[in-house]
Amino acid sequence: MGVDYYDILQVDRDAKEEDLRKAYKRLAMKWHPDKNLTKKEESEAMFKQVSEAYEVLSDPHKRALFDNTLKARVEPAADAGASGDGGPTRYQNPFPKAPPVVRKLPCTLEELYKGTTKEVKISRITIDPSGQRKLVEEVLIVEVQRGWKKNTKLTYLEKGGEVEYHRPADLVLFIYEKLHRVYTRDGNDLVVTQKISLVEALTGCTVNLVTLDGRNLTVPIDQIIHPEYEKVVEREGMPLRRDPTKNGNLRIKFKITFPDDLTPDQKLEMQKLLSD
Repeated sequence: MGVDYYDILQVDRDAKEEDLRKAYKRLAMKWHPDKNLTKKEESEAMFKQVSEAYEVLSDPHKRALFDNTLKARVEPAADAGASGDGGPTRYQNPFPKAPPVVRKLPCTLEELYKGTTKEVKISRITIDPSGQRKLVEEVLIVEVQRGWKKNTKLTYLEKGGEVEYHRPADLVLFIYEKLHRVYTRDGNDLVVTQKISLVEALTGCTVNLVTLDGRNLTVPIDQIIHPEYEKVVEREGMPLRRDPTKNGNLRIKFKITFPDDLTPDQKLEMQKLLSD
């Protein structure tokens, strides 16, 4: 028996493209399987029929064939129904997806070092089957993992809101790394710059730091420190994302403060000390 696609979409036979889109959107939202969990089989069958009807009637060539016969069933695209490998049914939605909504998720270095749980309040517009718009507010729980880097991307499907004649937008969160007053990050390494005097550069010094997890770290320096010198403390950097039991390194750089002036006697003493 032939199928009447006009009856399925509940439109007249002279329906325009705009009428077809509106009818499809209303019925697709009504019969989408995700919205009818208690009537899954019925909704899957109706959703498939609605998608098939819109595909045929929105294509001028297929619609002309259908109008000329009103008997023959015009087949939809291959991926509009069940997959050929016996897997879950996939449905073709002819509407384009709305552009993603992008937001930053600010995190301190301490949070990225230790990991944390953050609550993100979001609001988005939804459109019900009758076309009414509604503001929905929601709190997302984000588990920030140890070692995540800036620009780590988190995608929440269809949490970005709805636009008419589009599939719902995704919400994309990007990790934004806040500036730290002591440390900067270089990949998996942490970098700190320590100010020292010329005397300390020549005779040695001790660097005292508080780590991102609150430990007191003491680093003795007994080498002569030149402007390009860098002290590397292994495994005191950021946790590695793929293996949080391992860490990058801590790199201590130095800024040597030179005296503004020396007296003649001081210059003479320096010459004696530094002469071969």
